[in-house]
Amino acid sequence: MSKKLKAALIIAISIIILLALQINANSFRAQSYINSWVETAFQGSSATAQENDQIKLLSPAQSK
Repeated sequence: MSKKLKAALIIAISIIILLALQINANSFRAQSYINSWVETAFQGSSATAQENDQIKLLSPAQSK
Protein backbone atom coordinates (compact mmCIF):
# COMPACT_ATOMS: atom_id res chain seq x y z
CA MET A 1 0.00 0.00 0.00
CA SER A 2 1.12 3.52 -0.63
CA LYS A 3 1.81 5.92 2.23
CA LYS A 4 -1.18 8.11 1.31
CA LEU A 5 -3.53 5.11 1.35
CA LYS A 6 -2.22 3.96 4.74
CA ALA A 7 -2.59 7.45 6.18
CA ALA A 8 -6.14 7.75 4.83
CA LEU A 9 -7.01 4.33 6.28
CA ILE A 10 -5.62 5.24 9.70
CA ILE A 11 -7.52 8.54 9.68
CA ALA A 12 -10.76 6.83 8.62
CA ILE A 13 -10.43 4.17 11.33
CA SER A 14 -9.67 6.86 13.93
CA ILE A 15 -12.78 8.82 12.94
CA ILE A 16 -14.92 5.68 13.12
CA ILE A 17 -13.57 4.88 16.59
CA LEU A 18 -14.20 8.44 17.80
CA LEU A 19 -17.76 8.38 16.43
CA ALA A 20 -18.40 5.01 18.12
CA LEU A 21 -17.14 6.40 21.44
CA GLN A 22 -19.33 9.50 21.05
CA ILE A 23 -22.44 7.39 20.32
CA ASN A 24 -21.64 5.17 23.28
CA ALA A 25 -21.22 8.17 25.61
CA ASN A 26 -24.50 9.67 24.40
CA SER A 27 -26.35 6.41 25.01
CA PHE A 28 -25.04 6.33 28.59
CA ARG A 29 -26.16 9.94 29.07
CA ALA A 30 -29.59 9.14 27.63
CA GLN A 31 -29.87 6.09 29.89
CA SER A 32 -29.09 8.20 32.95
CA TYR A 33 -31.78 10.70 31.91
CA ILE A 34 -34.30 7.88 31.48
CA ASN A 35 -33.36 6.43 34.87
CA SER A 36 -33.83 9.80 36.57
CA TRP A 37 -37.23 10.28 34.91
CA VAL A 38 -38.37 6.80 35.99
CA GLU A 39 -37.11 7.39 39.53
CA THR A 40 -38.89 10.75 39.73
CA ALA A 41 -42.13 9.24 38.41
CA PHE A 42 -41.87 6.37 40.89
CA GLN A 43 -41.27 8.75 43.79
CA GLY A 44 -44.31 10.79 42.74
CA SER A 45 -46.55 7.73 42.61
CA SER A 46 -45.21 6.51 45.96
CA ALA A 47 -45.93 9.88 47.56
CA THR A 48 -49.49 9.83 46.17
CA ALA A 49 -50.02 6.30 47.51
CA GLN A 50 -48.73 7.35 50.95
CA GLU A 51 -51.04 10.37 50.98
CA ASN A 52 -53.99 8.16 50.08
CA ASP A 53 -53.07 5.74 52.88
CA GLN A 54 -52.85 8.62 55.36
CA ILE A 55 -56.24 9.92 54.25
CA LYS A 56 -57.73 6.44 54.74
CA LEU A 57 -56.23 6.26 58.23
CA LEU A 58 -57.49 9.72 59.20
CA SER A 59 -60.96 9.33 57.72
CA PRO A 60 -62.49 7.10 60.45
CA ALA A 61 -61.14 9.35 63.21
CA GLN A 62 -62.49 12.44 61.55
CA SER A 63 -65.93 10.91 60.97
CA LYS A 64 -66.54 10.29 64.73
